[in-house]
Amino acid sequence: MSWIKPDIETLYDTIDATWAPFEIQTLNGWQIREGRGGGKRVSAATQTESNAIIEEAESAMTALGQQHIFMIRAGFPTLEIQLARRQYSIMDATLIMACETSKIAAKHPVDVSQDPSKTQAEIWGAGGIGQERLDVMRRVRVPKTCISIQNKAAAFAAIHQGICMVHCVEVIESMRRQGLGKQIMQAVAEWAAQNKAHTVCILVVAANHGAKTMYEKMGLVEVGKYHYRIKR
Repeated sequence: MSWIKPDIETLYDTIDATWAPFEIQTLNGWQIREGRGGGKRVSAATQTESNAIIEEAESAMTALGQQHIFMIRAGFPTLEIQLARRQYSIMDATLIMACETSKIAAKHPVDVSQDPSKTQAEIWGAGGIGQERLDVMRRVRVPKTCISIQNKAAAFAAIHQGICMVHCVEVIESMRRQGLGKQIMQAVAEWAAQNKAHTVCILVVAANHGAKTMYEKMGLVEVGKYHYRIKR
C-alpha cells in the first residue's frame, strides 16, 4: 500500500498528543492551553469556531498568567485578519514535514529511555531546552521515547494515530554538520516502525533553512503549516 499523507486535522491533533500542554480548556469556540512554561506550542490558544470572540480567549490566557499567544491553523483566515488589526505580530511560521516511516528508518547504536535521562537532559540543556520542556515530555501519555546517540545528540518522539511526531532534535554544538541530525532521525524512525507508525513528522521553523534542507534531502515533504500571532 502506498503512503498517504495525513490530513491536517490529524496532524494538529498529533501535535497536542505528542507535545502535551498541562491542560487544554474548551471555551466558547476556543482551545485554551496551559503551558506551565513549556513554550508557545503548549501555551497558544486555537480557534475551533469562526465566530469565537477573541477577548474571551485573551481573558482566559490572562487568568492563567500567560502571554496572549494564538496559533493560526488552516481554515481560520478571519482570525488572522482580526489579530492583525489588534496589533498582534506574526511569529515562527512553522512547517509540518513528513514521510513514510520505512523511507528513513535505519538502525544506529542508541540509548533509549521512556523519560529524559540525565545525559539526555544535559544535551537538551546545552541547546536551551530546559526543565519546563522536559516536563512536557514527561506528561505525554501516548507511546513515546527519548533517544540519544553517543551522548552527542538527542530527540524526543511520540506516536498518535500512527504518526510519529519528532520534537527537540538537538546535536551538541561541537558535533554539528557531522551527520548526527540525520542519524537521530533515522533512529527515531526505526523506533516508530517497531511501534507500527506509518508516518514520521517533524516541525520546522520555516526560517531554519539548514534544517529544512536536511529534512528535504532525507525525503520529508511539507504536509501542513501554522504560525503564531503574539501581542508584544
